[in-house]
Amino acid sequence: FCLLHVSQEPVRAKELGEQMKTAIFDLIDSRLFFDKFFVAAESGDMWTLNEQLRKPSCRVDAVAQAGGAAALAFAARAGQLPAVKALVQRHAQIDHTSESGRTALHRACYGGHTEIVDFLLKSRANIDKQ
Repeated sequence: FCLLHVSQEPVRAKELGEQMKTAIFDLIDSRLFFDKFFVAAESGDMWTLNEQLRKPSCRVDAVAQAGGAAALAFAARAGQLPAVKALVQRHAQIDHTSESGRTALHRACYGGHTEIVDFLLKSRANIDKQ
């Protein structure tokens, strides 16, 4: 469901229709961004990831609705070192903790991705973060 705030002034049907159309397109664009952003990070699709990172509306620390993990955690878990580096270079929060209490460093360790673990540690990931 999408809540649309309409001013107290009477709005003609055409104007309301335009406002609703704009709100719907904004919602769809936002959803497509999240889908592309997280899938690109996890799959290592650097072209799409960089395309999303260049957007002014890009929030590098946006979190997935399910579990609260950031794109950096998705990339670390999947062993995508170039994606991890790109996100860290764009100032992703290295120590962001998901709802389950895991950071990108935890996910890289669980996956056995030693190059990512080394990179995150060199980038000052907190080894004591819980």
